[in-house]
Amino acid sequence: MNQNVVFFVPETRAPIESLRNMLEPHGEFRDGGHRKWTEGELVRDAHEWDALLVTSREQITERVIEAGTRLKLIAKIGVGVENIDIPAATKRKIPVTNCPGANAVAVAEAALGLMLAASRRIPQGMEKLREGGWREGIWISNEMSGATFASSASGTSGGNWSGYCPAFRAAFWRMTRLCAMRRYVMRVWNPWIWTG
Repeated sequence: MNQNVVFFVPETRAPIESLRNMLEPHGEFRDGGHRKWTEGELVRDAHEWDALLVTSREQITERVIEAGTRLKLIAKIGVGVENIDIPAATKRKIPVTNCPGANAVAVAEAALGLMLAASRRIPQGMEKLREGGWREGIWISNEMSGATFASSASGTSGGNWSGYCPAFRAAFWRMTRLCAMRRYVMRVWNPWIWTG
């Protein structure tokens, strides 16, 4: 192991072992634990790191970047880089990377889950069950078959979502129309959303 290179991950998430196994042959892997690091803590220790791998929780500000005198890389374990001061990193010639599409499947699946919950009124049904109701007060609600689906998401998540929708055809017998819109949202009457 090359002890001269230090990889720091302020907030570790499962499965951390695969990341650790990938990086340890190239240097020292430092795990910051499961809590959010403050800007002050990051500034205090930044001079020890060569590479900083962050999630969305930590704010990598100009102060943090300036304190990281050894920093050669800032990597976002996720999609966006909104929590990293790109101009400050550019000024120091530190590359900033991210993982586009890393959570696209999770986002698409969550969108489908929310669609099902809204159209079938699952949260309301669960509340009635908790109150002791069974048949009375639990709505059959609307089926999603035959509905018009629309998405303003044109990226990987939107592509995954629209790719999953045909699978509901078998579950709901007749999903006849699918609309995918890019970069704008159109008001479309969707009986599975506006149930009154």
